[in-house]
Amino acid sequence: MQCARALRGGFFDTRAIAGSGVAGILTVGAVLAQLPDMEACIVRSERKDYGRCRIVEGARPESVIFIDDILSGANSALRAIRLLEEEGVHVEGVLTIVCYGWGRGAGRLASANVKATHLVNLSRRFKPSQDIPEDVFEQINRNPARIPWSISSRPQ
Repeated sequence: MQCARALRGGFFDTRAIAGSGVAGILTVGAVLAQLPDMEACIVRSERKDYGRCRIVEGARPESVIFIDDILSGANSALRAIRLLEEEGVHVEGVLTIVCYGWGRGAGRLASANVKATHLVNLSRRFKPSQDIPEDVFEQINRNPARIPWSISSRPQ
């Protein structure tokens, strides 16, 4: 329901959505159950080599909001945006279900001039474990990719 509100009269006001991967298919399906008049398409992980050989399946609206499950580095969103644009579908923005809040993905989308929002920001919900020192926890929240932990050296 939150997703439908964000797409219609909330952050966006759209008539078409796109998704990719298993999470994208499930999310697009959930939105269509709430908004059956919405057009939708799915971006494949690779172009089919049979039939119509499509990389984008479903409707071919002029523009869409791309729905993704998680915004961390924005790699999947930027890939899907590129593929949709190559197929002639303009991407108005990105709606993610979850955002980690570490900024890298949001910054990459902003640099690409893509409007984006999310439903849940997990960085506002994480609390430090009593086993992880506060300074280490803050470092994880700032940039988890820079933590030099291996499986054997991570905190127990």
